Amino acid sequence: RGDHGEVGVGFYSAFMVGEKVEVRSKTAYSKEEGSTPLVWSSTGVGGYDIAELPEDVRQDRGASVVIHLKDEHAEFCDEKRIEKVLKKYSNFVNFPIYLNGNRV
Repeated sequence: RGDHGEVGVGFYSAFMVGEKVEVRSKTAYSKEEGSTPLVWSSTGVGGYDIAELPEDVRQDRGASVVIHLKDEHAEFCDEKRIEKVLKKYSNFVNFPIYLNGNRV
């Protein structure tokens, strides 16, 4: 059916290992109104914030997900470990996933 990810349960699983999650986003159409790069952030408890993305972390276009790990899940700082998890659980998505600039 192609309904993977429609409910958002997979995304919210990031809060199992992260104390905070950020989604940084910028449209490819930079001249359109409302094209300011934004960051959505949440601790998974009680809501979320949306703000303009600071200059020092801006990207050309697209979206990136940043998970601020809880101390007890530091194992996920290892690039090979992250790559293994991404390959295992994200093979079904219809878009490319990049880890540190390399396609997984």
